[in-house]
Parts: sequence; C-alpha cells; structure tokens
Amino acid sequence: MSLLLTAAVVAAGLSVGRFVYWKRRARPSPSLALPLAAAPRSPIVSGPSLSGFRCKLGDVVMRAGGDEALLAGALVLSEQRPTAALFIAPDAAGERAIYAKLEPAPSLAWLVPVLANALGLGLAGAPPSTIEFGANRFERVRRIPVRVTRLGSGTPDVGDVTTVGEYADAAGCVLLVLTGSGGAWAWTGSRLEDGMFDVLPGRDDEDDRSG
Repeated sequence: MSLLLTAAVVAAGLSVGRFVYWKRRARPSPSLALPLAAAPRSPIVSGPSLSGFRCKLGDVVMRAGGDEALLAGALVLSEQRPTAALFIAPDAAGERAIYAKLEPAPSLAWLVPVLANALGLGLAGAPPSTIEFGANRFERVRRIPVRVTRLGSGTPDVGDVTTVGEYADAAGCVLLVLTGSGGAWAWTGSRLEDGMFDVLPGRDDEDDRSG
C-alpha cells in the first residue's frame, strides 16, 4: 500500500508541476507586452566615418575668447557619402553646436540653437528662400535633402531623412535649418576662420582627418 500511495503522490506532483509550467508559458512576458512604439529612440554609437572633418566626437573645440565646446553627439548628414556633420555640445552655460562641412573645403561654424517658431518655420516643408530673424535677413545659399545618422548623445531626433537649409546674412552670420516630417530645428552663429579656434583631440583618433 505504501508503494501505491507514494506513486500516487509523485503522479499528483508531476501533474501540478506541468500545470504551473504551461500557465507560465501562456502568460505574456511583461517586457514583450509593452508596445514597441513606447520605446524611445536612442542615438547609435557607430556609423559613417568622419574622415576628413576638422573635428570628431570627443574633441573639444576652443574658440578665441575662451569659449569651449565638448562634442558629445553628432548628426551626420550624407548624400552619397557624409558631406556635413552637426556636432552637439551640451553645457551648463547653454548648448552649443559645431557645423562641420567637407565641401567646398573642410570648415567649421560655431552655432547656438534657435527656436524654430521664432523664425516662422512650420512643422513641415522645405526651408524657405529667406528668413527674417531680429534685425537680420538671411538668404538661403543651399538646400538639399540628406540622410541622417545620429552618433553619441544629446542629438535631436530629426528623423532618418531631412532637408538642410544653409543661410547667410550681409554681416557674415550663418543660419542652419533642418526640416523633416518630425518638425523643424535651427541654429545660428558665425564661421570659424583659421586662427580663430583650436581643436583639442579627445580619445584616441579613430578617423583620418587628412584632407
């Protein structure tokens, strides 16, 4: 009788174990039950080469007068290949940006963000031919659609494709506008001519800056 009783207990235990196992299998995982759309989009940490640009992620750009910008993130703008990069430098004193171009020659501009609605920009559409900002009238010098790759941290999510509008005024100030399906973003400032800045390398160089 003891053997029969033991066998019955074991069989009952196996049945309960199978029941618990299949109930857990049937229950959705809490992490998978969350909608994918709720997950924030994070900047990636690798992407197109920044070879040829005058600065890269991790560098510090120092402007004459003592201003510094630690390049923490970048929006790499590509046509067939990368042609420009907007480096973002968050700082306690206020966000700065460095706009680096490869054509017609490697160059830099020191920028600060501007609210798009202050420029009369809507949430979609191409950058206009002229923009009035304060006492300045900016004329568009270039407009082109580009693919966007986000590197590092602190960059705005402008989407995978955006239209770049580059502007200049009579005094030599520059204005940069990015527009896409997600909205509009703008920065303004001035070009950094040779002798007006230094670039302090950050971590070990991973890109060839020649060119």
